[in-house]
Amino acid sequence: PLAAASSPAVRRLVAQRRPDVVVSTFHLCAQIVGRLRMSGGMVVPSLVVVTDFVAHRMWSHPGNDAFICVHKSVADEANKMTGRPSYVSGPAVSEQFLSDDALPRPIRRKELREEIGADPELPVVLVSAGAWGTGGVVDAVRAIASPRHTTLVLCGRNERLRHGLRDAGPGVVATGWRDDVPRLMRACDVLVENAAGQTAMEAFAVGLPVVSFRPLPGHGRAGVLRMADLGLTSFAADDEALQ
Repeated sequence: PLAAASSPAVRRLVAQRRPDVVVSTFHLCAQIVGRLRMSGGMVVPSLVVVTDFVAHRMWSHPGNDAFICVHKSVADEANKMTGRPSYVSGPAVSEQFLSDDALPRPIRRKELREEIGADPELPVVLVSAGAWGTGGVVDAVRAIASPRHTTLVLCGRNERLRHGLRDAGPGVVATGWRDDVPRLMRACDVLVENAAGQTAMEAFAVGLPVVSFRPLPGHGRAGVLRMADLGLTSFAADDEALQ
């Protein structure tokens, strides 16, 4: 229903802009343009960049012409589900994550700790729940929080989550939307995430170790398990494993 309701607006936009190709980087968009291509409502080729570690059904509409994926296992999955050509590009991340910061790591860490008021001698654990700040984040942060490290939580645009973390535990610092995530990642010691999504890809690019914990149901858990099986991340199945 969402794809059907959104299709007319996308069709009008394509007619106005007259692009050579339509590239989707979100699974709902892949459904919309795939539906248009299959029905003849859009003649422009459609390319889907699958940013998850699982090509679940929301990504895999057979009306699309080809799929670009972060890993061979994802490309194989997309090809099997759609019969369409699928290729591997690796993670698609901003250039900021690929070019090293000019400041030495100790200086970056010192600046970050001063900015957030953290103990300069303690490690920093970066916690991300994506741009929407979704999932059981508060309970997860309570399990992660410890006087042995600073827990820096990226809440995205979820201000309710940010305020809910005020008393989540010792050393917890909750921050809203940031546009300097590459800098934060280079100054932290480990990323704890719950979705196997774009944030994990960005951490790979800067060389930040990734631990997955309490993943989102469905595609989040499937992607987390896939990354762990491939040896790319660690999966903490419970609070004890996290410690």
